[in-house]
Amino acid sequence: MADKTSPKIRCFIAILLSDEIKEKAVEIQSRLRKANADVKWVERENLHITLRFLGEIEEAKVEKVKRLMEEVAGRFSPQKLVFKGVGAFPDLRRPRVVWIGGEGDSLSKIAEELERGIREIGIPPEKPFSFHLTLGRVRSPRNLGQLTRLMGEVGDVHIGEMTAEKITLMRSILLPQGPQYSILYEVEFRRG
Repeated sequence: MADKTSPKIRCFIAILLSDEIKEKAVEIQSRLRKANADVKWVERENLHITLRFLGEIEEAKVEKVKRLMEEVAGRFSPQKLVFKGVGAFPDLRRPRVVWIGGEGDSLSKIAEELERGIREIGIPPEKPFSFHLTLGRVRSPRNLGQLTRLMGEVGDVHIGEMTAEKITLMRSILLPQGPQYSILYEVEFRRG
């Protein structure tokens, strides 16, 4: 008898970015790279906003996540997103993740509704949603002072706006050179 356990898929729900926002984000990365800090910068094609990281989940749960995305997206209109401000998690004194911040119409509400449904599917809770576009992850303390100085210089930059028309379920395959993302499923916001 064949093994009925399905393979797991590493995935997350995201908002994909316009080319214009990606270009501006890459310009900020270029300015920050001058610090020569030990940062793993996110490649241009991988820049996105994570609404909810799901981790490794079974295919049956992937199907439930798709249905949940349909339900949630059906209750919201396309989202106007504004990208501004450079910061770090947990903070600028001890940066681990370098990001561009922003705000979006109802993005927090969308993330909350997704979170509620995802917990019902049986996927463990995640930290609360925080609107940010990850630029890079700090790997060591090398040249951190220089990096935080440059971050201070671009701290309140406004890089632009876009309208998010849909939410996307992304597959993530971890490779030695970095993650490789592909689209598993997309659903458009339909209200309004």
